[in-house]
Formats: sequence, structure tokens, C-alpha cells
Amino acid sequence: DYSTQEFTKYRYKLLPQNKSLFFNHPEEQDIPWVQNGTFNFARFPALETGSYTFAVDASDSEGNFSDDPNRWTTLDIKVNPPFWQTWWFRTLILLLGLAIIYTIYKIRVNQIQKRAEFKRKEAEFKQREAEYKQLVAETETAVLRLQMNPHFVFNSMNSINSYILNKDIDTANNYLTRFAKLMRMILNLGKKPLISVGEEIELLELYLQTEAMRFEQKFDYQFDFSDDFDPDEYLLPTMILQPFAENAIWHGLSNKKGKGKITIQFLEKDNALICKLRDNGVGRAGSKKRKNSKNPHESKALAITKKRLEVLAEKEGQPAFYKFIDLKDESNQACGTEVHIQIPLL
Repeated sequence: DYSTQEFTKYRYKLLPQNKSLFFNHPEEQDIPWVQNGTFNFARFPALETGSYTFAVDASDSEGNFSDDPNRWTTLDIKVNPPFWQTWWFRTLILLLGLAIIYTIYKIRVNQIQKRAEFKRKEAEFKQREAEYKQLVAETETAVLRLQMNPHFVFNSMNSINSYILNKDIDTANNYLTRFAKLMRMILNLGKKPLISVGEEIELLELYLQTEAMRFEQKFDYQFDFSDDFDPDEYLLPTMILQPFAENAIWHGLSNKKGKGKITIQFLEKDNALICKLRDNGVGRAGSKKRKNSKNPHESKALAITKKRLEVLAEKEGQPAFYKFIDLKDESNQACGTEVHIQIPLL
């Protein structure tokens, strides 16, 4: 009846989809109509998730409603769940939770492993540090003990005594003065782990002068470096070259016929200090032929020098070593030995 729409009244009900519009069962009749008067809207502010059937009935102008369901207007409504109530979201949350738990577990395990690794490395570092300190102490003690060949001291005293017996007082005095100055310098510099190249040259020169006097000037010596090389600006381990100079005199030049010569060169190359000590003696092959070529002091001195360079290389993180080169003449005969000592710039 549309003749008087302003007097039309409405009623409605919302049935779950499993309820029938036909009141065949008593429980279905428990869902009452909502009398809406002449208002033509319905409001449901908080519907739960599910499917519903919305039924609307309109009265005639007299206000009478129909009991015939066929005259009712219906609308099927489906209320989808919010995303946080869906199965995929709950699965995702479950997986995310498991991932978080696993991540926390792995982080904790990694922290424990890192802590254990740190403690292990710390223990190794402390052990290496202790070993390094012990090695340095042992090396320094050995250097002080073997800085000068005891035979050199003994032979020097005998030479002085011989000059005195021969009444060569001036030579004896000169020899004794050089020897005393050399001993004092060794004792003073022996306390320092590093000295300048200039100090090393001064000490080596005193040593070579003393030995040259004892060997009756059988050899000469020469220090060689470029004009832009300042000996006082470079450092090297104390008396690192003395064992090589001693080795050159005793095993290279002492058995040589004719005048011998020792050349000591210093240069900077590839961020390192290079020291070259060359002699024109009989060479290492010729030295081995001598009956007394095995010198315990020599082997100990070179072993200590090698250890000193290894300690220096570990401390500075750069190579430090020495190597021997056998020199040959045009006829492929031994004509001397050259030793290269490489030291990091300090």
C-alpha cells in the first residue's frame, strides 16, 4: 500500500543464516521483530562475524503487518572477520612468534659463543703476551751475554799484553783506549733495545778498529750511505750488525790471502731499513774447509739475532730477517759473502 507512505510503519529482524524465516520451531519465534515505527533505517553497530538474513516488513496504511513471509523483503548479509581473526593471520602470528623465539635463542647462543670466543682469544692473547715478554726478556738477556765474543775479549787482552811485553807502549795504550771505550759503549748501549744507525756505526767502527789493530791492519772497512740518508733519523736493534761483522772477520777475512775489506751499506727501501754487509773473504764454502770453522759463539749469536728479528717482526707487524748471499767472481769462484738485514722503519 503506497497511497499514504508517510503512515507506513516498518519492522525488521536479523536472523542468523541457520534460522528459518518460517516459524516452524518455537526457538525461531524467540527472535522478535524490532518495531521501527515510520523510520526506514536499521542500525547494527556490533555484529559478530557470521552470515545473517535481514528481514523487513512494511505495514499498510492501517498499520497492519503481514504474517506471510513471502511478503517480507530479505537480504543475506555476511560479516567477514577482521584480519586479526583470520586463520592466515593467526598462522602468520604463530610463525612470527616462533621466528622471534628462534631469533632470541640464536642471539643468545651467539652471545654465549662470542663471549666464550672472546674469553678464549683473551686467554690466548694473554698467553702470547706472556710468552712474548718472556721471549723478549730471554732474548735481551742472551744479547747482553753474547754481545761480544768472549774470545775477542781474551784475545784483545793478550794483544795488549804482547804490546806491553814488546815495549810498544804507544800501540798498547792506543789499543787499550779503544778497547776500553768499546767496552763502555757496549755496556751503555746494551741497556737500550733500540739505537740510532749513527750510534750503531760508531760502535761498529770502534769494534772494527780494535779488530783491525789486532789483525795488524789485515783488512779495511767502509760505511756507505747516500747523502740524503741521515743516520740519526733511523733506529735499529742494538748491536744487530756486530755478529755479522765478527763473522766476516773470523770466517771470511782471517783466512784470506791479501788485503781484506768490509763494506757496510745503509739504505731505505720499500718502507724498510736495509743493511748490507759485504766482505771480500774466502766465502762460506771456503770457511767450512777450516778445521775450526764451527764456532759455537757464531751459531749462538746468529740464532739470537734471528730470534731478535722475529720478535721485532711480530711486534711491528712487518718483515724483519737476514739472508746470506754467496758472491762469485767471473770464474765462478767464491769471492766473499754479503748479508742483507731488513728491519722495519721504527
